[in-house]
Amino acid sequence: MSVAEHAQQVITTGNLLLAMPVAVAAGFISFASPCVLPLVPGYLSYVSGVSGQDVERGGKEVGRVLAGVTLFVLGFSLVFVALGATLGALTSWLLINRGLITRVAGVVVIVMGLFLAGVVKPAFLYRERRLRADKLPSGPAGALPLGMVFGLGWTPF
Repeated sequence: MSVAEHAQQVITTGNLLLAMPVAVAAGFISFASPCVLPLVPGYLSYVSGVSGQDVERGGKEVGRVLAGVTLFVLGFSLVFVALGATLGALTSWLLINRGLITRVAGVVVIVMGLFLAGVVKPAFLYRERRLRADKLPSGPAGALPLGMVFGLGWTPF
């Protein structure tokens, strides 16, 4: 049995009731880490358009914060689901064309080595293009696109 088959068997026959609390605990630990937790108030304020003082007063502001957070989470969830579905669809094609991909990747490595050595200097590599998250509207209107940009930024490529 190959490693991939063994992993698939563990996933499909594993205990879901045990996996769910482990996944929740891992998510909470990553959320409560010192590099993420200080960012939460700023994100909450930005995606809702509400300051911390407004939330302390209660009322409609709490609902606005929840709407902004929901849209933000929906934004990065859409990015992760789309990437997962795309990679899942490409897997069989990659396996079928492994030889061709290996040759093309070898050529890409050689060309990148030429770029790195300075032998070839294409102009497009010297241009810079940035996504400007500060151009997004604050509040719930900007929560979904901000979540999508966040998802793209945190995707481990």
